[in-house]
Parts: sequence; C-alpha cells; structure tokens
Amino acid sequence: MTTHTTFTKSTIIAVALATTLSLSGCFANPIDQLTDKIGSGIAEEGAEKLIEGATGSDIDIEANGTMPQDFPDEVPIIEGKIESAVGLTIEGQQTWTVTFIVDDAKSSVKAARKMIVEAGFEETLWSDSYLIAGMFSNDAYQISVSTYADEDEQRVMYQVFENVTDE
Repeated sequence: MTTHTTFTKSTIIAVALATTLSLSGCFANPIDQLTDKIGSGIAEEGAEKLIEGATGSDIDIEANGTMPQDFPDEVPIIEGKIESAVGLTIEGQQTWTVTFIVDDAKSSVKAARKMIVEAGFEETLWSDSYLIAGMFSNDAYQISVSTYADEDEQRVMYQVFENVTDE
C-alpha cells in the first residue's frame, strides 16, 4: 500500500483560491465584501457554486466564524476567532484552509506546533524566519501552519490535506 498526497492542477488552483480568500491582511476579503452586500448565506452559496463549477470540486465555505463541518477531529486547532474556513474535495482528496485572528501570531503558531506534534504528527519542516511556518504529517493528513502579522493584524492559517491511499 502506498500513501501519498496528490497535487493535481485543479487541486493547486483550488488551494491557491482558498489561500487568496483567507489572506485578507493584504487586501479586502472578497467573502466579507459579498456578505456585507447580500447576506452571508447567499454569498457563501454563490461562491461555492462558482468555485464548484470552475473546478469540478465540492466546496464548503464558512464565512460565519465556524469550522467546515468535516474538518478532521484529529487535527488540533488553536484558540482564536475564525476569520474564514474553506473545505474542498477535489478528485477524492479533501483539503481544508482555516484562518484564525489571534492576539499574538508568533505565540499562537508555536502553540499550534506543540499541539500538532503532541497529537502524533511528525514535524517535516519548521521555519522561524520572517514568515513563521511549519509542516507536519501522519498517515492520514499533512498540515501546514503559517502566520501573518503586521501592526494591525495577527493571523494564523492552517492548511490540511488528506493523504490519498493507492491500494
């Protein structure tokens, strides 16, 4: 049995889109803009249909401060306000991106690192440079955590990828 994560063109496009939707520190969050104008339920549904049509994938966008319904319980998460949450299923692989607004991004991402390792994930990469980020894996998932911080905004972003198993 071989376990691997498959990154197809559509997966990369969908993850890039989810990341773009999550990074509102550099520009206005398009989901927030839509919800301000036409209501969160309609905006989420419209964005989901747009992305599903463009990628042929299933998507769950949560702009109301909640986690995607199918986010894996075995992935420990930090305390913070959920700014955005996206769950995607592309070619059978599930992927989730969740962005938290926190008081201190540096200490929050280090807390995430500790919790993830204590939950049994292997740390495969850690960087304490300008962008603090880490990657972790176990048999079921790969996790990436990173920070965005400036004078006004402190964020921690999780990206979780389901491993695909070929038998």
